[in-house]
Amino acid sequence: MQMRTRWKGEDPERRPDQKNGRTLREIQLSLRRAKVAELALKGWTQQAIADFFELSVACIQRDLGIIKEEWRLERVQNTDLYVRRELLQLDTDEHDIRRRLLGLPDNAIETVLKAYSQILRVMQRRSKMLGLDAPAKLQISVEQVHIVAQQIIAVVVDEVHDPDMRERIGQRILQVVAPHTEEEQLGHPQTS
Repeated sequence: MQMRTRWKGEDPERRPDQKNGRTLREIQLSLRRAKVAELALKGWTQQAIADFFELSVACIQRDLGIIKEEWRLERVQNTDLYVRRELLQLDTDEHDIRRRLLGLPDNAIETVLKAYSQILRVMQRRSKMLGLDAPAKLQISVEQVHIVAQQIIAVVVDEVHDPDMRERIGQRILQVVAPHTEEEQLGHPQTS
């Protein structure tokens, strides 16, 4: 029986396994990371885990970072799968409600209204799951804030009948608003 000789640079730990295509090193690393995750979940410190494996803390930190990223990706995939299932069910429910609506007599207005109410709830749920009803970010300029502030000042001051009080309120509002609008116009906040 002739033995195969290793050529220069070949490492038996980096040769892919015939069964699953992973190298011995990848399998060992995967098993170690599973144990690192288990110990971390039990509350072990990174130093204790590093001592257990006789590795550096930096190596354990790297493993934990990779583990956390894998878990994050898994959660995202699971969430996407859940959303797809829910959307499919919502589509099925809406289709079923609409199909039942077609078979109703014209005088069943109460039933029709209830069915459309259900359809709207399904559509709202779908919109929420898809993020279609997410709040929009508003871009407000300094000039717009200034205009609104002036309108508020005008309303407040008009409601005050005492002229001295009206003057004090106007001055106080300007003291509060003016420094902030000047900072924004200059492009940087003032330090105190």
